[in-house]
Amino acid sequence: MNNLNILYIDSDKELKKSLSSFIKSFKSVDFCIDAKEALILYKTKVYDIVITDVDIDGMDGLLLSQKILCINQEQNIIILTANQDIKNSIKSMELGIKAYLLKPFDKSKVLQTILKIQEDYYLKKESLKIILAEQEKLFLQKNSYDNLTNLYNNIAFNQKIKENKLSNIILLNIDHFSNINDVYGCEIGDETLVNVSKYLKLITPSIFTLYRLESDIFVMLSESNLEDKHLVDYAQSIISFFNQTEITIEDEIDAQISFSVGISTGKGMSTLNQAKIAIKELRKHRRGHYKVYDTTSEYLHKQNDNIYWIHKIRDALSNTKLVPYFQPIINNHTKKIEKYECLARIEEGEEVISPILFMKAAKLTGTLHFVTKSMIEQSFKYFSVTDFEFSINITYDDLGLDYLEDFLIRNSKKYNISPSRIVLEILEDITSLHELNILSQLNSLRKKGFKIAIDDFGSKSSNFSRLIEFNPDYLKIDGSFIKNIVDDEKSQVITEAIVLICKKNNIKVIAEYIHNEDVQKKVEKLGIDYSQGYYFGEPSKKI
Repeated sequence: MNNLNILYIDSDKELKKSLSSFIKSFKSVDFCIDAKEALILYKTKVYDIVITDVDIDGMDGLLLSQKILCINQEQNIIILTANQDIKNSIKSMELGIKAYLLKPFDKSKVLQTILKIQEDYYLKKESLKIILAEQEKLFLQKNSYDNLTNLYNNIAFNQKIKENKLSNIILLNIDHFSNINDVYGCEIGDETLVNVSKYLKLITPSIFTLYRLESDIFVMLSESNLEDKHLVDYAQSIISFFNQTEITIEDEIDAQISFSVGISTGKGMSTLNQAKIAIKELRKHRRGHYKVYDTTSEYLHKQNDNIYWIHKIRDALSNTKLVPYFQPIINNHTKKIEKYECLARIEEGEEVISPILFMKAAKLTGTLHFVTKSMIEQSFKYFSVTDFEFSINITYDDLGLDYLEDFLIRNSKKYNISPSRIVLEILEDITSLHELNILSQLNSLRKKGFKIAIDDFGSKSSNFSRLIEFNPDYLKIDGSFIKNIVDDEKSQVITEAIVLICKKNNIKVIAEYIHNEDVQKKVEKLGIDYSQGYYFGEPSKKI
């Protein structure tokens, strides 16, 4: 009885006093002499037993009991009364009151009643546990099989892996399965999965259980103590089997199936995640093969690195550590600084962090446009007290979100800067300009007075036909051509071709990565309009 919480309601103070030593054996007893007070208290606390007199202040004890049972119909209630009215007794039975005791009564009778209620309560609780356990078992049995292949499914797998025993996992992901669905349709795709599962059942070692987790992903799980070399042997045998086996569908389609296989050993769901990482790293280089999870893997290192920079960029945005640095751009005809490029940096004390380290994390987290917005607002404010032209880097994400024009115009008005002083440098390769109405957005910005530059021209899949179609104000030649232009003949030829095309189309050319006098002389000789690089000045907080 030490663990019982009891609410006792009785206006008889003498009875309360006589029972005081008896009730000390309970875990907790709250006394009330008023029914309304008792009802308020009941709503704030859970009680195992409520004991109430019929004649109490504020409300009839039976009415109080009725209100309590409306809140919790399972509540155990004992009625005390000195009135032998048979009607009250019948009403208490109708309400489902557990006991109806007449005063005067001895303590042993009260104790026996409480013990009986307690015993019934625990029996009911244990029975409920058994029923719930059986229901859960039946649910798992009913829902543990994949409807398509009749293999164990992800519910069964999750239940098994939660046992947290040492597990060996061979994760099997069909290569290019989406091609089958795209070419033949989902029905043929489903039939392929059924046939693949039949073969997998045949070749799955007896120490493993086979599951279909989702779509084209299967997993073999074993709780045996296996070394990596044994797991690799199993994986190789599976790969070899399917390399030599054609899957025939509807007697007319022969499909060659291969798997990318991830292998991992450990405890809990992290083992499955590790096998998935192994497959992701494998597929960067090849398919139809296996890879054992490796804690020193390049993929894992990059993931951890991304997580680090994700936190760093969020902190920088929240705490104004993201700031613009400015690098001068020289007019090669006048030999004077004519404009500046605004470049994002993170400042942490004395350390200045380059965007090459954090921009990928910003893109992964969808915060890249926040970086751009911050650079626009800070740069506009800085250059509002100068006459220089300045450029802002704009990404594919910024254009895809379709916020740019309104944001730029709003800040132009706020800082009283003419759009003609602002150059928007497009960082993505120009083959993507027709997507998401990007070209129409840029043309609209140019009509408002903003200038457009194409950055890193010559890299990736940039091409002259797109350039002529778009006709930007400026073109920046990819730095890989400029930094080697003195000694590399191919770089010279490509640069000359770019300059020639731009001059015929009235596009100004900017050369980046000017790092010494020889490179600058070569750039001037080729007729390039502007130069930018450490030879003239590195990015700085002040111009």
